[in-house]
Amino acid sequence: MHPELLSHPCVGMPWQKLYASREDHAYMTTMGLNVATFDLLLHCGFKLTWDSTPIPQHDAPGSAGELRLGACSLDAAGALGLVLHLLNSTMCKISLQQIFAIIPSTVT
Repeated sequence: MHPELLSHPCVGMPWQKLYASREDHAYMTTMGLNVATFDLLLHCGFKLTWDSTPIPQHDAPGSAGELRLGACSLDAAGALGLVLHLLNSTMCKISLQQIFAIIPSTVT
């Protein structure tokens, strides 16, 4: 057990608090766009693509790229938020790992 890590990384991570806030200022500061624009990007193609396109896992034995939605570290909103955070900031990958409670390979 690692007490320094979130005990349930899919619950209560900083990203979820930001996303749930629905505050334009917070979205602009971290992702460079307002809530309405984020929602437009999410629902006009990103979510459908994220939910239906497997990410190749060449390093996972026995994995043929099958879709595992329930096993994803990030849902579509989280994935879009991660991309926008990365594009809108100069932060290190380690900071993104902490904000989104994900492992290095997921950030990559």
